[in-house]
Amino acid sequence: MKYIHRWTHFYIYGIFILSGISALTLQVIWFRLFSVILGSTIYASSLVLAAFMAGFALGAYLLGVAADRSKHLLLMYVLIEFGIGLTGLLLTYMLPRTGPAITLMYQVTGQSEVVFSALRFLSCFVLLLLPTTLMGATLPVMGRYLVRTHASLGRIVGNLYTFNTLGAATGAFLADYFFVRTLGVWETAVTAASINVFCALAAGFLRFTLKERSVHPVEKEDKSRPAISYAITKPIYRTVLVAFAASGFCTMALEVLWIRYLFYWNGSNRILFSVLLSILLLGIALGSALFSRRADAYKDPIGVLAAIEFGIGISIIALLVLFHTTGLPDVELNLSQWVISLFGIGDYFKKGMILDIFFTASIVFVPSFLLGAAFPVISKVYVQSLKSLGRDVGKLYFWNTLSGVAGAILGSYLFIQHIGLSLSLTILCYVFMVFGLLLWSVRPSASLSSSFMVLPLFLLPLGLQSVTGFSIYAHTGTELKIGKPALSQKIFFKEGLNETLTILELGYWDWASAQRHPAARVLMANSFGMASTTIQDRRYMRLFAHLPLSMLENPEHTLVIAFGTGSTAYSISRYPQVKSIDVVDLSKDIVDAAPFFEKWNHNVLQDRRVNVIVDDGRNFLLKTGQRYDLITGEPPPLANMGVVNLYTKEFFLLVRSHLNPGGLVTYWLPYYQLDHEAQKAVVKAFMEVFPDVIVWQGTPQNIILMGSNQPIRINFERVQKRIEEESVKADLRDILIKDPYALVGLILTDKATLDRRLADASPLTDNRPIIEFQNSSEWHGYHKPGWEDFFLSSSNYFLPKERLQEILDLSNLHPEDRPGVTRRILDTCERNRINFTIPFGEWSPLDTRHRNFWFDNFEKNNGDMYSFYEKSKLLESLDVELPEDSPQRELARALIAYYNKKYPEACPLFEKLLRKGDDQQILQGFLEDCKNQLAGDNRTGSASRSVPPSPKK
Repeated sequence: MKYIHRWTHFYIYGIFILSGISALTLQVIWFRLFSVILGSTIYASSLVLAAFMAGFALGAYLLGVAADRSKHLLLMYVLIEFGIGLTGLLLTYMLPRTGPAITLMYQVTGQSEVVFSALRFLSCFVLLLLPTTLMGATLPVMGRYLVRTHASLGRIVGNLYTFNTLGAATGAFLADYFFVRTLGVWETAVTAASINVFCALAAGFLRFTLKERSVHPVEKEDKSRPAISYAITKPIYRTVLVAFAASGFCTMALEVLWIRYLFYWNGSNRILFSVLLSILLLGIALGSALFSRRADAYKDPIGVLAAIEFGIGISIIALLVLFHTTGLPDVELNLSQWVISLFGIGDYFKKGMILDIFFTASIVFVPSFLLGAAFPVISKVYVQSLKSLGRDVGKLYFWNTLSGVAGAILGSYLFIQHIGLSLSLTILCYVFMVFGLLLWSVRPSASLSSSFMVLPLFLLPLGLQSVTGFSIYAHTGTELKIGKPALSQKIFFKEGLNETLTILELGYWDWASAQRHPAARVLMANSFGMASTTIQDRRYMRLFAHLPLSMLENPEHTLVIAFGTGSTAYSISRYPQVKSIDVVDLSKDIVDAAPFFEKWNHNVLQDRRVNVIVDDGRNFLLKTGQRYDLITGEPPPLANMGVVNLYTKEFFLLVRSHLNPGGLVTYWLPYYQLDHEAQKAVVKAFMEVFPDVIVWQGTPQNIILMGSNQPIRINFERVQKRIEEESVKADLRDILIKDPYALVGLILTDKATLDRRLADASPLTDNRPIIEFQNSSEWHGYHKPGWEDFFLSSSNYFLPKERLQEILDLSNLHPEDRPGVTRRILDTCERNRINFTIPFGEWSPLDTRHRNFWFDNFEKNNGDMYSFYEKSKLLESLDVELPEDSPQRELARALIAYYNKKYPEACPLFEKLLRKGDDQQILQGFLEDCKNQLAGDNRTGSASRSVPPSPKK
């Protein structure tokens, strides 16, 4: 059979779309699974990407050569698709079960990181080799089958590339947005493998229908299509190959740089990564689709390639300059809001995704479109004979993909870390333009004068940056400014290997002296707040250490997962009983930034007991055999990519396996960042792993989960003695804990009490990482709808008095003292719970200026943050600083009256604020409570006062 019917072409294009969907879906799944077992580090990501692309390149070349020799190409394709489905599913099954093998490998290598990393890369390469080799073979094999005349080569190969890439873009988007979100990781892999099997059966059906057993390509030219106007000489041939290889290098380096850029401005969430990958592939697909229609008609294809290369280079910089120096972001925001309004989208996940799409497309789409345009033109030029089509297309793929491996690795290790994002983008821009000039110059019709004519284009990227004063890092995403001077100042900035690190110094404006005063410092990674030294953050961070260490009988070995500002590690060092403090953090740069927080961590890294390990927390636990008396965990905010791996049931099982008998785990739950379902999933996972669990209040928005492999009992006498030690006492005083009652009184609930609340909940698992699908650009650490449901609406699920008495061990106290101690602890618990349901400062209309002042005054007054009296005193201080007749001052005065129980004075103030229309639901709650107090409602006693309702969704 010499020619193939056009409908057969469309049939095969449909198969190629499905094959692309499956390939990218599997790739996304494998990246997820490798991040679990190797850690969410740039090393692990680069390693997996390199192994994946190396296998892809190998398959394109080896099986491309084999395709030229085969007379049964459809049968070959059937076997390839079956092989992808089978090996892909097998790999997905094996990866979650490699934990013991990793531990053994680490021990066998003598815990040498160099040898271990080498073996790990080899293992990844071997595991990925077979499925990725088969994936790389699909285009050369099917291209060899479909192309029957040289005149149609560019169009057909371009179409195959287009539809396969279009499927890949669809798969990259659907994998996270739909498949994993609704089905789960394993079920998604089964779905992808099933698609491969379907493609194999569809190709087999075609072969059976056509009764085709062999291929006889036709070499004669199609006279209806114009041929290239000049001969393709060896210099042209080699230049095209080198240019395409360089394009692969630059494309992967660009992808790495774009990811860092987008993560800096939008936060490092996984959905943003999927959106970037989808738009990049979509642009490539559409570019290939458009140019493949004309690829066979170009009389000067080398000139077209040169123009494409120039276009890619210039667009990289021009679009960034346009985005940063014009009103384009506002246009994108308005467009996204119009789309959200048009389709009635209310889901936060979908809203954030739409914002990500508009933002990413404005930077990425045009360069990726031009990248896709190059492939059909290059194929037309490079493939000289149909007899070697499989080899030549495979060779193009091989060098392009292999160069991409180098681009992915150097993009992370060289460009970002040592050159910088802005300069790296400029360098890649000029690499494209240099190859554009080279291609323009090797054309037979090129002259010296024509080459000089394009040289002014090289001035355009630098000229745009110079004229506009363009800077990628002009501001941080959360840098707050109120007139001059700025209330927050950048005191440290570094483009590190894993993140772009910024340290901001927050301040408040003293209106009397007209000066800015420093209040606290914030550690930011990719423009996302990780930790700070505000009283609220210091409080819960240090409680990770003080709560368990005051209870444990003999705590010797401790582990801190995530160093942050060093507050937790320093608090652990206050206990002389502790002999070792292992600190594990993903980022060396964060650890190196510790001196900027010296005032609060007191150079804890200089303590001889401290051992710093730069690694992913989960990967470290997989490798080590060390057991601990205390393990604390405060991962980055949950929106960050990969953090979900530190909250699943499988991770908590790993943590439990490293606990000594009777050891304790304290873990951060920023429940305000989660909706109701996600809150329950995390707590359920923790509860299913640890036999006994207690939930503590760190601050009104940050919960501390405490778990143990044995029943937890609070020996009050031991707690009392521990916190009376001078080094511990001073540290607790810094976070407003003045006595053992204030510490023990932070208890909220326990496992038995929460069982009723979580009876219908499912635990968070590696297979169903649901918390990743509620975090996007819509919020950056702000409250999620439903965050208050789990605790703020669950006063009936606080720890009952009887259960608290069971947990307290008062046996060492005098019998006459026990009732008084119990009563005082219960009173403290009750007061804390009431205040827990009034998250002041989070909902109030006070602007950032006054909120920073509020934090500063907490420290200056050293007030009990859970005391109504101290709140009123701080508000009085705040009242002095506020402008007369401002809404903030009116609110402050209303709250002062409320907290001082001056309800007749507070009622009209709240009514006045309500008439202005601000925070209706919350202010109405305060007003109703005032009226209840005035009416003598029995529920308004000091120990059981009703609280204003939380804002409803």
